Amino acid sequence: MSKRVVLKGAIDMVVRFPSGKRKVFYLNKVQTVDDEEANYLSKFPEFEVLSQEKKKKQNKQTKQEKSESTVEEDKPKSKNRFVCDICGKAFSTERGLKTHKRVVHSED
Repeated sequence: MSKRVVLKGAIDMVVRFPSGKRKVFYLNKVQTVDDEEANYLSKFPEFEVLSQEKKKKQNKQTKQEKSESTVEEDKPKSKNRFVCDICGKAFSTERGLKTHKRVVHSED
């Protein structure tokens, strides 16, 4: 069975396990390790072995963050207050609308 660990130290680390295996751990990134590696890492204060409850809590927080970011993304980037009365295209500035009318709708 695997467990999840996160490095809470100051820098990324390379860990050499008693088995001889080496693994790179990145700061604040949750990574999956096997039980033996998790037990070894739990001896060091720089590492936190995440329980299933924390995993669920983190997933819930991640879902909330995603939903909040989706709400922000749904908001329009700019307010297009100036609308062409001929074709309905919207512009954020009056100058943009005037240029559009002159270039697209002028009859030269």
